[in-house]
Amino acid sequence: MFYSASRNAFFPGHMRSDYQSAGTWPDDAVMVSEEVYSEYSGPAPSGHRRAPDSDGMPAWEEIPPLPLADLKKRLQASVDRKAGQVRTRFVSPGLLVDQEYLSAEAAAQVWKNAGEPSDSVPPEVQCWADASGMTASEAAQDIIDTSGEWRTVLSIIRAMRLQAKANIGNAGTNSDAQAAHDAAVADMDALEPA
Repeated sequence: MFYSASRNAFFPGHMRSDYQSAGTWPDDAVMVSEEVYSEYSGPAPSGHRRAPDSDGMPAWEEIPPLPLADLKKRLQASVDRKAGQVRTRFVSPGLLVDQEYLSAEAAAQVWKNAGEPSDSVPPEVQCWADASGMTASEAAQDIIDTSGEWRTVLSIIRAMRLQAKANIGNAGTNSDAQAAHDAAVADMDALEPA
């Protein structure tokens, strides 16, 4: 087996002529023992990666921490993704389902405000009444109540998300930024549908 420091990769010696024919055999390839290959071709120890040492041989080097600004961006994006995942626990996942909820709520509220005329039950209300076995009035109220609960939860998730991103943004060290992220994720994970 051969190791190339410039490519930080191993190349099987029995395929050398194929690589050379293709013009891809590295000029700095050096033969390494099976022990070296076995050690450095497997998974790296935690917090390390394979890299050439000063002699051009494979070695484990510590992965440097991300610059704080980069880590903050990554963690803030992670908080946004987590908030999106948590929202789906409270609203059926699917394309435009949230818009469907808002449309049904608006139709139900307009109908209730108009005095619930029996000759003009909105289809958004009637279909829920038919599916649930409720009266149109009960279905409309259920839609409004459910939408209110949904809005409350969305407001809570939004506040948690924004506060977490601010806490991460205000962190002075990588470990403080990570701690702010982890606390926010744990808090969001603890939210449960009623």
